[in-house]
Amino acid sequence: MNILFIEYDSQHFHQQVKLVDGGHNVWSTWSNKEYHTKFGIQNCDSGNWTTWTESSYQSLTNKITSLSIDTVILGIPWLHWLRGVMPEGVTFLAATEDAFKLETDKFATRTAVGNLGLNVLDVVGQGKTDAFDLSGYSVRPVIVKPKNSFVGTYVIYENQDAAAIAHFDNFTESQHYDYYLEKFLPNMKLEAEVHFIIANDKWAIYYTGEMQNEIDRRTFIKNKATSPWINDVVLKKLSSDINTKVLAAAKTFLDWAVTKGGNYCGSINFGVDNSDELYWIECNARKDAYSCLPCNISASDYLAALTTDPDKYVTDISQWTFTTVASTIDNSPIQEYPFNLHAEYEVDPPNCLLKQEDKYRTNHGGIVIYSQGDLPTEFVTKLTADGKYKIVS
Repeated sequence: MNILFIEYDSQHFHQQVKLVDGGHNVWSTWSNKEYHTKFGIQNCDSGNWTTWTESSYQSLTNKITSLSIDTVILGIPWLHWLRGVMPEGVTFLAATEDAFKLETDKFATRTAVGNLGLNVLDVVGQGKTDAFDLSGYSVRPVIVKPKNSFVGTYVIYENQDAAAIAHFDNFTESQHYDYYLEKFLPNMKLEAEVHFIIANDKWAIYYTGEMQNEIDRRTFIKNKATSPWINDVVLKKLSSDINTKVLAAAKTFLDWAVTKGGNYCGSINFGVDNSDELYWIECNARKDAYSCLPCNISASDYLAALTTDPDKYVTDISQWTFTTVASTIDNSPIQEYPFNLHAEYEVDPPNCLLKQEDKYRTNHGGIVIYSQGDLPTEFVTKLTADGKYKIVS
């Protein structure tokens, strides 16, 4: 098959490698050309997707026709309208417009989630960022979320009000959006993440885990709200008791979300407090930008999971370990990375590397490496020997 991924950053790298290994021709709109090309992933030069509109998209559809694309897999929520302009005979796999709104219309989604009986945090203020106002709620931390826009979530900590206001004061008129303030979960001890797949009016969960340090990186003061989470976030296993609660809450949500339609992978996040109570954080109706979870199935099973039977995506990854490797040099993400170690120690290639002038470099200041069990000790020793990289724990 000829398969095109319309994506930002390296959302589907591991899936693309699996498809190429399975004999398929794979193109991506992401421009990490040299590293992707090493694995047989081809760059689709179809114009800048940020300029596509419902009246200006012909560069894409012309490329789809010229490449004889059979299947398009979409990972960019605001381009859901492409479903209606695909050339005849092309299979389009993505969340529907209503499913994408599970992510982009956060205020409506949290309301619906509360009506499902899941815990949601109190809304303590709302407005538009061109008149950003914190005067009505003095407790810190507090969370700033967009009501219905595809922009980031921020956490305002003690003594950060001025930095938050200055952040929004620097916006142009077109950048402003409606926001709401959400109470920060008191005594929050961890953030749980659930990865799911929806297809053919069915759903399946293929990963649950803990995301350490995710909340900490959203502060204005440390200027980490715009930095990739792979610099800081560590993925860990959940305890059995919490995992059971997370799966139950996810089931409640997914039984409702599946009615929105679509064929896509996404994720759900819950906050867990010291009493092991779960609270809704958000849903993503797409794979995350720096996706590091392995595609632990065959190419044919991946395509079947995304079209007809999502259960085919589910495999036992209970023994998998995720290791976060970060640059030790602040603000220097593009530094040389010893990629040769992966072949030497039979460690699978990571997502989010660049290849420039025959040298491999980290693209975002860090990577997440997955392995079955712990990484080889000598691999870690050599990786960190020159002090350029460290293991984040």
